[in-house]
Amino acid sequence: MDAIVVRSISREYRIRTRSAKLAELLAFIEARPQIEGPALAPVDIAVEETDHGFRLQLPDGERIEPSFIEAANRIHEAVFTAVLEEAPGAPMVHGACLVLEGQRFIVIGPKGAGKSTLTLHLLANGFDVEGDEHVVLRDDDLVARPRRMRVKPGSLPLVPDLAEAVLGSPTVQNPIEGRVYAVDPSIAGRPWRIRARQASHLVFLEPNHGGRSSLTAVDPGEAFRLAAADCLLPRIRQAAAAARLHGLGSRAQAWRLSTGDLHEAEEQLRKALQTRNV
Repeated sequence: MDAIVVRSISREYRIRTRSAKLAELLAFIEARPQIEGPALAPVDIAVEETDHGFRLQLPDGERIEPSFIEAANRIHEAVFTAVLEEAPGAPMVHGACLVLEGQRFIVIGPKGAGKSTLTLHLLANGFDVEGDEHVVLRDDDLVARPRRMRVKPGSLPLVPDLAEAVLGSPTVQNPIEGRVYAVDPSIAGRPWRIRARQASHLVFLEPNHGGRSSLTAVDPGEAFRLAAADCLLPRIRQAAAAARLHGLGSRAQAWRLSTGDLHEAEEQLRKALQTRNV
C-alpha cells in the first residue's frame, strides 16, 4: 500500500499501514502540497500489526496502541506541533491564504462568516488556495499551514461546479459539526502549491447572508486589532510576535468585506487586486 503523506512546512510524514480502516481515516488528514524551498525532511511513522489491533510509533518516539480515531488525531496533532516548532515565536493567523495574479490574499473571519464557502467559490473561479486554516507569520515572510480545506455539505449548492469533486473527497462524521469533507485544493485542476511570500491584501469578513457584498478599506490600526482577534500568539517572544502582526497590517492593504452574494464578493476582490497594480 502506498504511504499516506502529511506535510508540515519542512517535513514529510509518511505512514504505511495494511489496515484499510486506518488508511481511510488518515486520508482525511493527508496533505501533499508542493512546498517551495528546500526538499522536505522525511519522517517515517511506523505502524505495527498486533494481536489486538496495531501499535503506532509517533515522531517523538512514543509508542501507543490507539483506537483508529485516536491514531488519526495523534498524528494530526504531531504535525501541527511540528509547524509550531519549525517557526518558533511566530504568530499564526486563523485565515485562508489565496493567490491571484501573483497577489496574496489573507481572508480572516469568525466562525459562521462564510470563509470556507467563499474560499471554495474563489478556488472554482481562478484563485489558487494555499490553505484555509492558519497562516504562519515568520520574520521575513508568511506561509500557509499545509492542510486540506474543510468543507461542509451546506456549501455545495453554492459551488455547483466543484460539488462532485468535494463529494469524492475523504470525509468524516464530526459529532459536533456533522459531515465534513477534506478537500485538496488541486480539485480545481491546478496544482496545490504553497510558497513563502508576503501578503498583498488582508480581508476581514463580516457576514451579510442573503444581502449584497461590499468592500471598504481598513486602516492599519484597525487591521491589527481585527487580526489579533483571530490570531494564535506563541508562548514565547509575544512582543516580537505582536510586532510581526502589526507589520502585516501595515504592509498589506486591509479591507472589510461584507459577504453576501459570492459572485459580488469575488468581483470586489478582483477590484481590490487593481489597487495594487496602479
